[in-house]
Amino acid sequence: MAGYWAKRADSFFDLRYRELKSDKAGRWLDEISALIPCERNLNILDIGCGAGFFEVLLGKQGHSVTGIDLTEDMVDRTGRMIRLFGLDESKVKAVSMDAEMLDFPDGTFDVIITRNLTWTLPHPVDACQEWFRVLKTGGILLNFDVEYAKNAHRCTEDFRVI
Repeated sequence: MAGYWAKRADSFFDLRYRELKSDKAGRWLDEISALIPCERNLNILDIGCGAGFFEVLLGKQGHSVTGIDLTEDMVDRTGRMIRLFGLDESKVKAVSMDAEMLDFPDGTFDVIITRNLTWTLPHPVDACQEWFRVLKTGGILLNFDVEYAKNAHRCTEDFRVI
């Protein structure tokens, strides 16, 4: 799976760069801002960060954003995107990590955001449990996804869906 995404890193970078320069970025920001607290800077985890779209979008708003992706190629593109937009790399960054096995302490993040990731995971229910582990009490999980794997997985837990 990692090899597939590594091969697409350059095209993802180009796509997300164009998206950040388009009116879609504003629409994404409006949608997200309506769902998260805006009165303070947040510690945000972007799981499956790809080429760094949310790092730039939310980093420009003053939030600390950590992106993770399974492939080093995507993490490299995220770093490039962060530098291209002139963001503070001590507050906005990306690292290589498995979405199902996070290397963060419990209750680290105010917000977790994902986009088009869940359908690619071999164990999405386990992943969600791991995400909630690193989410602060009262934190928000924003999972923007499609259901390509409809009915392939059954959730055994009650998760709050927004």
